[in-house]
Amino acid sequence: MKTTHILIGSGLLALGLIAGRFFIPDEAAATGADTMQAQSSETPASVWTCSMHPQIRQPEAGDCPICGMDLIPLTEDSETNDSPRTLRMSESSKAMAEIETSPVLRQAATHHIRLSGKLERAETEVKSLTARFPARVEKLYVDAVGQQVAKGQALALVYSPELLSAQNELLIAYRRDPEGRFTHAARKKLLLWDLQPAQINALLEQDVAKLQFELPAPIDGIVLSKQINEGDYLETGETLYTIADLSELWLYLDAYESDLPWLQVGQPVSFAMQSIPGVRYESSIDFIEPELDPRSRTVPVRVRVDNIDGALKPGMFVQAIILAKVEDARLVPASAVLRTGQRAVVYVEVPGQSEPAYEGREIQLGAKAGAYYVVASGLESGESVVTNGAFKIDSSLQIKAKPSMMSISSEAPAKGALEPTQWLPLIEPYLDLQSALADDDLDSAKKALQTMMGITGHSGEAAKMIHNMIAADTLDAIRRPSFETLSNHLIEAVEAASGIEKHTLYKMHCPMVYKDRGADWLQADDRLRNPYYGAMMHRCGELKGEIKPK
Repeated sequence: MKTTHILIGSGLLALGLIAGRFFIPDEAAATGADTMQAQSSETPASVWTCSMHPQIRQPEAGDCPICGMDLIPLTEDSETNDSPRTLRMSESSKAMAEIETSPVLRQAATHHIRLSGKLERAETEVKSLTARFPARVEKLYVDAVGQQVAKGQALALVYSPELLSAQNELLIAYRRDPEGRFTHAARKKLLLWDLQPAQINALLEQDVAKLQFELPAPIDGIVLSKQINEGDYLETGETLYTIADLSELWLYLDAYESDLPWLQVGQPVSFAMQSIPGVRYESSIDFIEPELDPRSRTVPVRVRVDNIDGALKPGMFVQAIILAKVEDARLVPASAVLRTGQRAVVYVEVPGQSEPAYEGREIQLGAKAGAYYVVASGLESGESVVTNGAFKIDSSLQIKAKPSMMSISSEAPAKGALEPTQWLPLIEPYLDLQSALADDDLDSAKKALQTMMGITGHSGEAAKMIHNMIAADTLDAIRRPSFETLSNHLIEAVEAASGIEKHTLYKMHCPMVYKDRGADWLQADDRLRNPYYGAMMHRCGELKGEIKPK
């Protein structure tokens, strides 16, 4: 009797068990692969297929003509009333496939948003001291930028014939009628010229007009600029000093469009900076700009910051964390979601069945909250979704010639296109390509593409795209649009495979590549290096997520 060898790795063996509906008693499973081989040989199959290429159908055991893997037996399900997108399996098959489920939760969704920004002077706390009347500068008491001044402190001594005349007008009116309208008008004129009430009262008590007059500081603060020198003649409206009160600063954070659903005025903000290690500051969102910055494609978010001790300086770079919260949300683990194009699908455990059964379902997702997605529609709280093994279930449906949730007729791949799993061997040369584009290295980019061509061959849509990239004369011709298309295929593949890669991959996003959507890419580390702009804008973008190995 001919023995069929089907041991091709635990993951593919699990697919074979699911697709072939092997029912292995516990004592048989304990004996290992030899017992399984004996069982499979004792139960001849009429049709054999490949776990990686389900379109292959052979009347007898052998090797897959595409990849050379051992074929596995395909048997038909018993007659049921299941939908075409439902898969049943035995308990032992479920264990071998490592299927895990988790309930859909109904609770508050929290999300930590990480933003960067810069401290700036509070616009409301910057004052300019200007000349309200023509004058000559006799003496400067504050003659350097950076000096700390107090409100009312004398900044300069000036002489002004107009001011002398205004003082005499007040004294004459006051002598005639201290409460008369002419007295009030003369007093108001001096007040409009920035004389302090105490200075006017002292003038009336002394009953003598002063030839020289002191100009006081309008606020407490730091002198930012000085536009006068001793002996200068001033015209009305000319600026003498600019003073800023730095006891309060404004922090402007750059929020991407994807962050906006989580942000609102009043949310707590925690931030720190490299220049003051080990110290975190707390505040809250004060204002969210109503317009998007067209250059950075971000929305400025303003935070008021107390700076009583003066430790913070305008211009400092800041890393902030905002704790966002949505009450009463339906949450599904991110590992349960299979993404394909604009669609998101999950496999839901069918309740009340005598044996495990899972049904594919398309859902609408809201914002991502850490390790969870907010579900807009398609799932109810309490339902159980597959969080580990969903891709194996989908592959088993393909093996059994049932419709896959990963593709529908309107999204069917073009003839010659690769299936999601067949993109995975391109990951390593793709990471080399990403690094080369970030370094503006055309030769290294071409070498990485040549490696890809050795994997894909010279036929099919993927090979055609890589051919075009190899033939490109410039880095920009590789970057747009082909690198984005290649990145999207690989992101879809690794996300669909539920993290089967050997190391963690980092999904990055730059909002400026294309105005309507930006662009994504994968990296081997979390140190952002933009492949679409290279050295010109190396750090443009953000980390959108991690794809971790099991």
